[in-house]
Amino acid sequence: MALLRGPSCSPGLFTHRKQHSHVCSPGGTRVARLAGLPRRTCTKVVNSCFYSRPSASRVSRPQQFARPLHFGSKLTWSPSRPGTKLAGPHITATIHFHGRRVTIHAALAGVADAATDARTLLQTPVRGNPDLVTGQLDNGLRYVILPNPTPPQRFEAHLEVHAGSVDERANEQGVAHLVEHVTFLGSKRRESLLGTGARANAYTDFHHTVFHVHAPLTNCITRTPMLPQVLEALAEIAFEPQFLPMRIEKERKAVLAEAQMMNNIDYRIDCQLLTYLHAENNLGCRFPIGKTEQVKTWEHSVVQNFWKKWYFPANVTLYVVGDLDRSNEEVKALIHAAFGKFQAGSIEDHGLTATALLNCSRGAAGLLSSSSSADGNGNGNSARSGNGNGVGSSNGNGTAAAVTADIPVAVVPDEIIPASAPGNSNWKDHIVINGDSSNILGEGVIAANSNGWKLRHPVRPPVIHKHGCGAMQPGEAPAAVSNFRHPLLQHFMLTVFCKLPVYSLKAHTDLKYSFMVRTILAAFQFRMNQRYVRADPPFLGIDLDISDSGREGCCVATLTITAQPIYWEQTIKVAVEEIRRLQRFGLTASEVERYTLSMLRDSAQLAQQANSIPHINSLDFIMESLALGHTIMNHSDAHEALEAVAATTTLEDVNALAASMLTFASDVGREEEMLEVAAQPETEGKFAKPGPTRATSIVACMPAYIDQYGDTVTVGGGVMKHSSGGMGASGHLDADEINLEELEAQSKEVDALQDMQAPAGAISFDVSAEQIIKALASPDLDNIEPYPDVELPDHLVDPEVIEQRYQELQPRFVPLDGELNLVPAAAPAAVSESVARPPTNAETGITQRRLSNGIRINYRHTDNEPKAGLLRIVAAGGRAAESREPGPGGAGAVAVATRTLSEGGAVGDWSREQVEAYCIANLIHSVMDSNDEFLVLDVHFAATNGGLQCAFELVHQILQAPR
Repeated sequence: MALLRGPSCSPGLFTHRKQHSHVCSPGGTRVARLAGLPRRTCTKVVNSCFYSRPSASRVSRPQQFARPLHFGSKLTWSPSRPGTKLAGPHITATIHFHGRRVTIHAALAGVADAATDARTLLQTPVRGNPDLVTGQLDNGLRYVILPNPTPPQRFEAHLEVHAGSVDERANEQGVAHLVEHVTFLGSKRRESLLGTGARANAYTDFHHTVFHVHAPLTNCITRTPMLPQVLEALAEIAFEPQFLPMRIEKERKAVLAEAQMMNNIDYRIDCQLLTYLHAENNLGCRFPIGKTEQVKTWEHSVVQNFWKKWYFPANVTLYVVGDLDRSNEEVKALIHAAFGKFQAGSIEDHGLTATALLNCSRGAAGLLSSSSSADGNGNGNSARSGNGNGVGSSNGNGTAAAVTADIPVAVVPDEIIPASAPGNSNWKDHIVINGDSSNILGEGVIAANSNGWKLRHPVRPPVIHKHGCGAMQPGEAPAAVSNFRHPLLQHFMLTVFCKLPVYSLKAHTDLKYSFMVRTILAAFQFRMNQRYVRADPPFLGIDLDISDSGREGCCVATLTITAQPIYWEQTIKVAVEEIRRLQRFGLTASEVERYTLSMLRDSAQLAQQANSIPHINSLDFIMESLALGHTIMNHSDAHEALEAVAATTTLEDVNALAASMLTFASDVGREEEMLEVAAQPETEGKFAKPGPTRATSIVACMPAYIDQYGDTVTVGGGVMKHSSGGMGASGHLDADEINLEELEAQSKEVDALQDMQAPAGAISFDVSAEQIIKALASPDLDNIEPYPDVELPDHLVDPEVIEQRYQELQPRFVPLDGELNLVPAAAPAAVSESVARPPTNAETGITQRRLSNGIRINYRHTDNEPKAGLLRIVAAGGRAAESREPGPGGAGAVAVATRTLSEGGAVGDWSREQVEAYCIANLIHSVMDSNDEFLVLDVHFAATNGGLQCAFELVHQILQAPR
């Protein structure tokens, strides 16, 4: 869920990845753009906070965002805090400020009905996005429409065919990618989009093939609406392709070239990880790029047959998202006009009849023989041709479909149909072709109803997963370690995988589950960052992730460990130690509190920015959510739902989930023991759904050689010149400009490295699977202590101190003109308002001010990122100010000082851990840097619920009391 982006941490405290443009005036120390804030607010807050004083009338900070409160005799307990619960009845509540609106979520506790009320809320379905329009044409094609304002005057149209590499048979590996090339690049209507301001492309992945167009509302050449033109182009691509022999051969060459260009070390690592992660199904062996030896030899009929099998309306979903210039009903009419003319896919396209198929399936699972075949014009026994009245067929330039003589058929078993399957209530009467009664998830399986119309398969991707939860099966052994050594690898990387079912987000309880998972991940990452900043950490990276994957049809929990080869064992020790600590003892009360605050702030900010989310991001979110069976919510509703479930989430809830979700990495080799522990009466409530997890695969990638000092020996020179690529096959090369022989020669050089002999002076590096298992399961790591609780500061600067300093300094705005030494030390009797507060520049939108201590301020209100701001402090004196002489103040002094201040993190009376916790809870991200001329501090903050005040308190402490 996008609303659960979660807080991010990084090894450096003042680190920030976003890039922005800034408006600054020449001079000394300056403050730039405060985005997302009204000008009046900027003026007030800058004036007070840069002198460390919020005035009594306007700076008193709002109630801490979403902080649990107890209304009783003492405000000392909340659900997220341990200890004795006060005797009821009492109220537990969260208070949230939305501008002038205050939302209170309250639950009555200490009475009999409190738990019932919470359960009722959690069982309530979440509200779907009312602006999202979904529908289906008579031929089965589904469509999704969502008006979205950003960027204006443009839209996205994506056509998703629910067929990818995982649907290929053993002798078809790579054909889905080739079909994508031929259908997309062979379309004349797609070519008509060139020069109109539109961009079009396509990609193939495991579970689908997507053709996408990003276009303006109006054709810049003809000044006619673009949406009808784009829809007609997508319709031709999918349902009216021309399989010209020349086009097939041209794209065959392009696909082979892409395969060679992707053949780099990153791609090989991805292949290794997926091979072992999905060893039990085709996701581990049907990669989108395919096998070049097969691509080279296919007859043209193989390409066309794959298209005929999978490119039918019921197997397609169309997405239209953008700043649409017409009503939803008008968009629907255009969709119907472009796609409604194609008849539904039928088993007759495969030379079969509904009567024969149904008779066979109703009796018993068996083989249906067919003596029918289609002729070279594609007419054969099919009731339709490619004249625009049906799903299309050969145009006579290729070879038509050849029908398999014996095709297994069976009625779909009820128990195998997921609840999320489209029209699942009717699937009991459906039939599968190329499958059998015990497995409808085999390669190449298509589905049809009793009338012979082909259907989208109910399970996408159509594979069976071995999940790492629940009771262990008879004979099931713990996951073994699979090693991958290669001379081009630089680091030791160990990945522990656990595959889990996807829990589709339908009700509030599903949202609570996701919320708690994000909390656990954030806590682990924070703890690892704290270990990283210590002197000489033994690891390069330790990352934990738990996320759903629509392309794989499962949830994957992953612990990834990266280290220099000589430190592999120490790094595993650190990772297991921290994950066991979190699994055994859970989170602390303050951790749950600050990550709750952070995610609610983040969710509130995202809700405010909903109209600024680009079309492509919204569309990708919709596509992924539908693939996972989630209810798609708008961001405002999602935020309110998150507020509601946060009020029901306790420390015990989060820790029970952590105890279950983390056992896959914390207790390798003790899988059965953990299941027995969870089943004991005394541990009831200590483990949450899905119960103790276990690793499903463990993969170690390591360099082949090291030197005598333990450093990696680099081999191969500049052989690897290919561009990086992912698992999905995307983008298109011009076959006319490809030197395929040269690319193949380079690839062979890379292949030869795998078997090369050790270079002179190199030592073979080969950590065995047994050594890795021993390190993961080490009993020496059981003697661990709970994580110390870190107090979350409400303020980094005491408001009373700020008030006192304000009274002493009496800050004010002064005229912009004049040198700093002319600023009077004492406040003048009066300063003209028009002189000290000049109007905003009408052309630039920039407002300029100068404080009486000489600091110049420039700020501008923008709508680019609503409810968010960026504060930049710029001070003259970069690297150019360094002395050329060695010693303090000499070369490198500025860089060292900046890095020291950034990595130190402690300010005033607060430790680094407390400052980081403060930044996480208040959604503050900052980075400190230096260049030749300036020292720069950027602070990105949420411009709601006192966010600007929090940012200024951090800046004040960095400037006044770093340590």
